Amino acid sequence: MIPTADDRTRARELTRMKRRATGLFVAVTIAFVVTRVLEGDGDWISYVRAACEAAMVGALADWFAVTALFRHPLGLPIPHPAIIPERKDQLGRNLAEFVEQNFLSTEVVTEKLRTMSVSARAGRWLEEPANADRVSEQVGALLRGVIDVLRDDDVQDAIEHAVVVRVQATPLAPVAGRALEMMTADGRSRSTIASSTSSSPRCTCSSTTSPRTRATRCGATSMPASSGSSSSCANRPPCSSAARR
Repeated sequence: MIPTADDRTRARELTRMKRRATGLFVAVTIAFVVTRVLEGDGDWISYVRAACEAAMVGALADWFAVTALFRHPLGLPIPHPAIIPERKDQLGRNLAEFVEQNFLSTEVVTEKLRTMSVSARAGRWLEEPANADRVSEQVGALLRGVIDVLRDDDVQDAIEHAVVVRVQATPLAPVAGRALEMMTADGRSRSTIASSTSSSPRCTCSSTTSPRTRATRCGATSMPASSGSSSSCANRPPCSSAARR
């Protein structure tokens, strides 16, 4: 992996901090040795020696603790060193469980959202005319951008996929059968269809129509051979104007 500029900058800063810490440790160590030798010359030297001793011990403890997290200090076979490299997966799982249970659980998130009142705050913010105008302008610009980006072919394909394909895939026979079943459920439509199909044709003869024409239009069985045929056909409905012509 090639180091980036940020990686090189962090490496230089880390090296500078290490040198500074090492220099301070060497300085307090020298001061401790000097004050230890001159401790009998005055009471104030004892206080300086104690301060240098505490600083030296603290530096060693911090160095050992931080180093032991990643590797063996000075290569010594100390038990349980290098905790992070060896147990990083377990530490990651424990940290994830802690965050999930204490910050991302359903109860915690629900309570936070309830106390925040996001919808009420958004409504109050949108009550301001300037904010409402700003939101409308941004939404309008977003929609215009989407429309400009979309191609006509893509829109057509989306419409065909959403509407035409679903309509073609819908079986019409069950729908039509269901509609007919609902229409004939109470029997009224069935009786209407039956009466319309069984009704006889209207007679198109008139009082001035000849007997042969009456027999052809009204049926030979309904026309007697006698002169009373005009009365029998007269009882039928009158002819339409188109038939008369």
